[in-house]
Amino acid sequence: MPKLKAQWIDASPPLLRLSLEAPIHALLERLPRSVENVLTHPERSPKVIKRLFPATYGDPLREEEHRQLLGTSLLERRLQGLETYALIVARSNIKKKIVQLDLTRPEVDLMMQVINDFRLLLATEMDIVDNDWMETFDVESADRRTFAELAATSAVQQVLIGAMS
Repeated sequence: MPKLKAQWIDASPPLLRLSLEAPIHALLERLPRSVENVLTHPERSPKVIKRLFPATYGDPLREEEHRQLLGTSLLERRLQGLETYALIVARSNIKKKIVQLDLTRPEVDLMMQVINDFRLLLATEMDIVDNDWMETFDVESADRRTFAELAATSAVQQVLIGAMS
């Protein structure tokens, strides 16, 4: 299990200090490119796009109209979020093998959104649909790197969720 810790530090505004190992930080740095690649080339991963942008309406005509009205702005917001996320992760403070990120509450929210998008991307590629995948997934049949990335980002997300509770 990677070394992860999140604790609130006294600052104005309050900051959440996320401490993590350098390899996990390197993974977090790669997330925006992976998600952006899927968002800007939806034809390559239609299943992932469906999970990232689930249908709002059961009626196909209403859904198509909705996507025409909001589709571009939703995509633009996601892409802007990826840019902001990359800037947040880039300002990390590296101390030996531990990397620290000081995050405001909105930055924590954005981190969780981007991490969740990446996790959905990986889970969809691995045909994982259940929340209890850690207990039920056949690791032997999976790409070990992809599984490790999913496990690591899930651990980061759990630490962030725990700190926000």
